[in-house]
Amino acid sequence: MSHILGNSRTPFACVLLAVTSLVVSVPVDAAPIEGREPVIDVADDASPTEPLNPLPIDEGASEMPESLADIQAARAALAQGNIEACHEKLRAAYAKSPNLPPPKLMLARMLLAVGQIGRGRAFLEEEAVAHPNHPDVYLLFGRLALADGHATDAALHFAKAESLPTPKNWNDGQREHHAQACLEGKTQVAERRGDWAEAMKLYQDQVDAHPKDAQLRDRYAMVLFRAGELDRAFEQFDLAYLQDKTMNPPEISMAVMYVRQARYEQADEWFAKAFEKHEDDPAVHFEHSIAMLYQDRTEEAAASAAQAQELGMTSSLLDMHLGLIAMQQGNAAAAERQFQKVLDDSPDNANAMTKLALVLVEQGDDASQSRALKIAEEAGKKSPNSPEVAAVLGWVLYRTGKKEEGENLLRAAATHGSSNPLSLFLLARLLMLEEKSADAQQVAGILREQLDRPGLFVLRPAARKWLESMHRESP
Repeated sequence: MSHILGNSRTPFACVLLAVTSLVVSVPVDAAPIEGREPVIDVADDASPTEPLNPLPIDEGASEMPESLADIQAARAALAQGNIEACHEKLRAAYAKSPNLPPPKLMLARMLLAVGQIGRGRAFLEEEAVAHPNHPDVYLLFGRLALADGHATDAALHFAKAESLPTPKNWNDGQREHHAQACLEGKTQVAERRGDWAEAMKLYQDQVDAHPKDAQLRDRYAMVLFRAGELDRAFEQFDLAYLQDKTMNPPEISMAVMYVRQARYEQADEWFAKAFEKHEDDPAVHFEHSIAMLYQDRTEEAAASAAQAQELGMTSSLLDMHLGLIAMQQGNAAAAERQFQKVLDDSPDNANAMTKLALVLVEQGDDASQSRALKIAEEAGKKSPNSPEVAAVLGWVLYRTGKKEEGENLLRAAATHGSSNPLSLFLLARLLMLEEKSADAQQVAGILREQLDRPGLFVLRPAARKWLESMHRESP
């Protein structure tokens, strides 16, 4: 089943306005399609600076158990924070299997995959000097550029990767993988630019080469929809569903795409068609529930989620979603219960940690606030590049008495290029509590603009209510 699923020398308010204006001016249609993700991420805080999904480091080594053992040992060393031991194991693997990527390139990939973007980029820069003609160096630079929102830079890197000769000791599988990675990179650039005609052409080539790949066909359908080819999009969604029944029914896929474009009347029409044909499918009710929460139609979201449960759906995604519904309803006890349930099954889920910390810190008692701080700090370690996680940590620090540290962290998170309403809402509240009314008014103005834009923000009703009270109390 798939799902819809700062300190500065310039005055702070000016920096904030400049950064967030870049974020909120991006049209909904221009967003890249990142796999078959939900129309709204039930985590409510997806970030482009989260860990990348770099190329696999062990292609070509599948028949070399000794090399794979070294690679696994390298991963284990990195998990323990021992980069030097990780590098040593990768050098050992490379000595046994020279068709592997150079050791520092493998190390850069590993670091990027776990979210250590700065260190990974540093090693990648070293590899660009040591191996300036290795095509995988430029593939990784291209993916980094896309993650940073620099589509033109990414296009240049992917073109360079495609133009370079592949290493002589690569096998056929590695060459095929490289060609496919270059094609995927160019496709993502076209999506990021909103060049749907080019994206359609590139996807058509891929679907022709892999006609049985349902997920690829599903992505092709999404691009067709973005290009306005609605009948063809439905046709491809339908074929993908016929090929893989774990995919969403085509009616749901169409509804999802309309919700993404904030075309809610059309979305409701497609949901009605989905209910008519797939009434007993719990996934249909779950997707509808997410779409309702996306629009702050909380009671409808709760009803559809309950229906999904009655039809037998159980998953951490549903538990997380139920927590978000409770959070929007202001039911702290239920939200805490659901987020804790997610963490019981997935202790490393930073999104659940962040939401639970937010719920706990608002309860006010020492035990809850102490627990909130511990959870928020752990989430910060697991997602060091997420501005939303940083914002929550900043707010928790502030609420637990570490005011200066919390404010600095929240300011940095709110001026991040991928900041969202959560960071702004928390910062505006902090500034008002600190009686920094001028800055608070500036942040509140930007927050008002973002609240009117489509996107999942479960605290939107609370933020609107707070803004109204702020307006009433202002002189």
